[in-house]
Amino acid sequence: MSPAQDVDYNQSAEVFWSLSARRLPLKGSMRFRRFPSLDAAVRFLLTDKSVKRFACTIDTDVAHYEWEDIRELFERPDFPDLTVQPVAKPSRQFGLDFLRGVKAELAYAINRDPYGTWTVSSLATGQAVSINSVDMTRMSLPAAERMRDVLNSRDGQDMLAIGP
Repeated sequence: MSPAQDVDYNQSAEVFWSLSARRLPLKGSMRFRRFPSLDAAVRFLLTDKSVKRFACTIDTDVAHYEWEDIRELFERPDFPDLTVQPVAKPSRQFGLDFLRGVKAELAYAINRDPYGTWTVSSLATGQAVSINSVDMTRMSLPAAERMRDVLNSRDGQDMLAIGP
């Protein structure tokens, strides 16, 4: 794939991968998933570390991408940036503040790091959050969103201080 080639990241894409590293995959080890956009498919393969994937390919109506092409797509300067805005969920305390519509102050956000994973950081300092000497870095997107929501909730800080 040449850098000058125009890529439509909004076209639908189909992802195929194997759960086995064998040359001839075992029966039932091939997987398939359809995405509404090419950038979502690329993000899925490169940022979701929940399952090991081998022999990954992406097919669109106009192109077929193998593993090296997928990595090149992700590293291109025109790849759509996923900006995740901090979202405050209502606290479980349904008191007068909830009825008055008082907005919660957001103190934490998530950012994509250079490794393609996610980091929970403080909006005040921009530094990664550390809880009980564990840095909240290199997280999957769902885990980082859950941690951000807990930290931004009214009782989230107390929940973390108590521990599991």
